[in-house]
Amino acid sequence: MKSAILATCFLAIGSQAVALSCVRPDPIATFQTVAAAPEPYFVLLGVLETGDSKLPPSIRNGGEGEPEPISGYFRGRG
Repeated sequence: MKSAILATCFLAIGSQAVALSCVRPDPIATFQTVAAAPEPYFVLLGVLETGDSKLPPSIRNGGEGEPEPISGYFRGRG
């Protein structure tokens, strides 16, 4: 009985943790949010390639504080 209760708890907790991983991006909602915002935004569609070795330790290790700027290559359109 304890095993069944424990298994049920793990299934309930696990489904919550995975729930957001399946959420599809909503470009229409994103554009509406950006259009309504008072600050300027640039909406880009593409890939930003940086490479993990170029990332500063504060980002690679999940550090605190202001992140250092990084350079990369963007391929796409805006």
